Amino acid sequence: MTITFGSLATYAVLRHPSIGNVWINDGIRALTGLDNLADLLGDLSGCVAAWGLCTHAAQAWGARWLTPIVTRATLALGATLATLYAISEAPYTDTTYIGHLGGWAELYSYIAALAVIVANVAVLVSTAFARKEIDMSLLMAGALVGLVVGAHRASDHFAPELLADTHDAISWPLTAIAIILYACAGLASHNAKAHEPMPDRERV
Repeated sequence: MTITFGSLATYAVLRHPSIGNVWINDGIRALTGLDNLADLLGDLSGCVAAWGLCTHAAQAWGARWLTPIVTRATLALGATLATLYAISEAPYTDTTYIGHLGGWAELYSYIAALAVIVANVAVLVSTAFARKEIDMSLLMAGALVGLVVGAHRASDHFAPELLADTHDAISWPLTAIAIILYACAGLASHNAKAHEPMPDRERV
């Protein structure tokens, strides 16, 4: 889960309203001449995090055979987002949110939001298959908050005049809360496994 947590943290930084959307984007623009690249890099980090969450869910289901399928789907998702970014107006238009540019950029944003929703649904469902002796409340809470983040990002395009002003105030703080809950759940799971009694060794 280390890769997952690292990717979630990177996603949070690059999608931050000030750090990612302003400072990092300004720095990248000065170096490359491209706009909104921090958004793309953030969403690609989110793809890696989604891969980690979905593979973790597959293991909880006892369906490790899903892992290569999830890996290929993640690679396809990342390639799709990169392609949509490249063919849209996002690389050459300074904007707060890529999706508000319309066209390919809006499709990009919908797909990114869908990835967030799918990953968190997978985690939420996986809690039903987890061992009952491990408390799943933190993991469930993180997945539920993550679902709200994905839904808010998708619905932002249905009523931009209503939701655009609340995007920074709602979406990023909830993203941070989801990451903290996932991190706490991972730590709790690690501690629970560390305190499990070791099986008796076979006598020779």
